[in-house]
Amino acid sequence: MKRNKLKNLKKGIAIELAIYVMVIVVGLSSLLVSVTIFNKNSSVDMKNTVSERLLLDQIGQSYVVAVKEEKNLDEWKQNVDGYTADIISETQMVLKDSLGIVRLSVKLENYLGGYKIAEWKYS
Repeated sequence: MKRNKLKNLKKGIAIELAIYVMVIVVGLSSLLVSVTIFNKNSSVDMKNTVSERLLLDQIGQSYVVAVKEEKNLDEWKQNVDGYTADIISETQMVLKDSLGIVRLSVKLENYLGGYKIAEWKYS
């Protein structure tokens, strides 16, 4: 009789262990899927941030070149696409997006008869 009780006891434990293992596997699979989706979304966000910064850098560098070559800054402002460039002084420029949020601030200073970048701030 003792043998029959032990067989029934082992059989019940095996079913419970199989259920626990399945729950653990499903939980870990869900965790992996969640981490993958999060990383995909953060990758897309980072890609957008890098492309926006690259565009801002190109506009800022064109401003620096325009100041160094003493070009007309009013004409330069007309060539900025998608952003509004506010020339505060001859050596300071603020770049705003369509909502009016400042995206880039560039300030130059005189240095040995030319100009050097004193401030380059993203917002």
